[in-house]
Amino acid sequence: MLWRNNKNLNLYKILHHATDCTNSRDGTKMVVYSPVDRPEQVFVRDEAEFMLKFTSVE
Repeated sequence: MLWRNNKNLNLYKILHHATDCTNSRDGTKMVVYSPVDRPEQVFVRDEAEFMLKFTSVE
């Protein structure tokens, strides 16, 4: 499944789901994702924020 960034309209692919283990954010669900056109770039974002800023493309 692909995801479209609501701001820049670029397409991204979720690579993994992860859990942040930083003391102040321990247990926060994270999304690891990359741009479809630049798979060598990898980003991590809080899952709740990701769901607000991206829309699934079917």
